[in-house]
Amino acid sequence: MQYIACYGDSLVQGFPYGSKYSWTAAVEKAGKIKMLNYGLCGDCCDDILFRVRQYALPEYVQNILFLSGANDILQGRRQEDILEDYRRLLAWCAEKRYALCVVLPLVSADEYFNRRLLQLRQDVELLCAGKTFLLDLQPAIGLDAGARKRAYLDGVHPLAATYEAMGAYAAPLLEKWLADGAAKKSAALQIRIARADDYNDVREFYYSLTDAMRDAEFKPGWEKDVYPAQNFLLESIKNGELYIGEVDGRLAACMVINHKYNESYKNMRWAIDAWDEELLVVHALGVHPSYSGRGLAQQMTQKVIDVARENKIKAIRLDVLEGNIPAEKAYCKKGFVYRGVIKMFYEDTGWTNYKLFEYLLERV
Repeated sequence: MQYIACYGDSLVQGFPYGSKYSWTAAVEKAGKIKMLNYGLCGDCCDDILFRVRQYALPEYVQNILFLSGANDILQGRRQEDILEDYRRLLAWCAEKRYALCVVLPLVSADEYFNRRLLQLRQDVELLCAGKTFLLDLQPAIGLDAGARKRAYLDGVHPLAATYEAMGAYAAPLLEKWLADGAAKKSAALQIRIARADDYNDVREFYYSLTDAMRDAEFKPGWEKDVYPAQNFLLESIKNGELYIGEVDGRLAACMVINHKYNESYKNMRWAIDAWDEELLVVHALGVHPSYSGRGLAQQMTQKVIDVARENKIKAIRLDVLEGNIPAEKAYCKKGFVYRGVIKMFYEDTGWTNYKLFEYLLERV
């Protein structure tokens, strides 16, 4: 299930019927997209932009939809100021790595009002074309004056049947947008061995990740400069053991793979006996929350498996802090098998329960 945070005015909120009868609710009926309705009656572009930037979205939400402009015109805002809000929205979404869908302002049944609305539609289209996904719901409402008059309750707000038609029209377009975006993101990760000049970026990545995960429901238990420690990162880079994953040249994921493991691993009953040099152990695999939901952890884990096969490794082993359910699921999806839980000591967590997993490359 993919999520879209839908920001806008009464045309997103579903006035006068409420959000349950909005066009975004109609999109949900297709069953493939969860539309989070953040529409608020009377809001202008600057009001909505403030809400977008001020209130954090759940980590699993990576898509934003924006529909506004009519109230700005009604309140006499200058076209330049409205377009500046759109520019700020584009810049903010790019910075925060949100996929953005801009819905073109809807043409009303009032021809005088439409003079500015049509100009705004044209300007928004020119501004956003090629930079984000543009969605035009006007065909679902009506293109000629007669159709628009029949579609609206008061010349501006759609009838219940019109909201339903808008949702039915939008659903397949939004599904395709999300599918295309997912395919692009999945194929975008480039994984390589870190170089010495990557150290500062790697250190800042782990700092940023630790901060971002501080209030997350499932925490890795890491602390800045404790785990992963700077000496550990430097040594791993020096030995060619630290791998980084980049998306569009930006560091999105990191991990260390080597033959070293916690002493408590010796207390676990593994499925295969192997010398240290016949094992690979995964450390500090992290994907920044900005890239969550894109399959990056799966791709990083596949890289470990590929490296293991190339080097005739018998098994891959790792540990997960007990309670970190997303990490457990991610590893199990790649074929790792849960071996048991033991208490282990790490400087960042102290003596704590960890779940141990194993991936076999040699049959037993």
